Amino acid sequence: MRLKVMILVILVLLCLLCAVSCNLTDTNINNLEDSLTESSYAKDTNTDNEDLDIDAESIYLTSVEEYYKFIETDVMPNDFITYDMLKDIGDLQSFVIPDRDYLSYYGYHLSDENGFLIDVFITHLEEAEKGSLVATDTVQLQAKPIEGFLYGKEFDNNKVFYNDIQYTYSSNGSLRYITTIINSVKISISPSSIYDSDLGKVVELDFVDYKPSTENLITYLISGNEDNVDIARYLAGKSQK
Repeated sequence: MRLKVMILVILVLLCLLCAVSCNLTDTNINNLEDSLTESSYAKDTNTDNEDLDIDAESIYLTSVEEYYKFIETDVMPNDFITYDMLKDIGDLQSFVIPDRDYLSYYGYHLSDENGFLIDVFITHLEEAEKGSLVATDTVQLQAKPIEGFLYGKEFDNNKVFYNDIQYTYSSNGSLRYITTIINSVKISISPSSIYDSDLGKVVELDFVDYKPSTENLITYLISGNEDNVDIARYLAGKSQK
């Protein structure tokens, strides 16, 4: 009888040890898998974003009140392009500075009276960066194209320079960026992108569909600024209103 009891006790102990061992094994495997997953994720992130400072603090403001409060309390760069200078383009949707430590690069996301979305990118150039927008891959024009600058099929994937304005075209000939330099400030304007629920994807807007009711900075630049409007004076005048 005693022998049977001892054998039963031994079997129970063996079962308990086996159960504990299995639990520990499962836990270690799960931990190892989690560690490998986290390690792989970190490796992939570092590989894809080698030049990205993930600790950089960005600024993203979505209201005019927040915007004015911010520019009044922070020291902005010289010749800072304010929202007041761009009001004629559209209402402020957002103001973004990708890196709080570098206030010389920022952007405005605007919406006009027709709901057309425009992105304006501002770069304050360093002394070494100042100069012409003309590069080796830039087509320099002596006269404005007959059809204007909106239709640039012949300029696929090219940059065109005319009257101190650079026009950049996509592969299908759509005008993607209009860029000019005012003193030491580079201003680049582009139609924004929207999500098309019918197509189920993000699509780029086209300057061809931009129909403002009044003239503004964009209309001057799209037309090649043939009236030679002093853009610097024009913007300064807007900021004083």
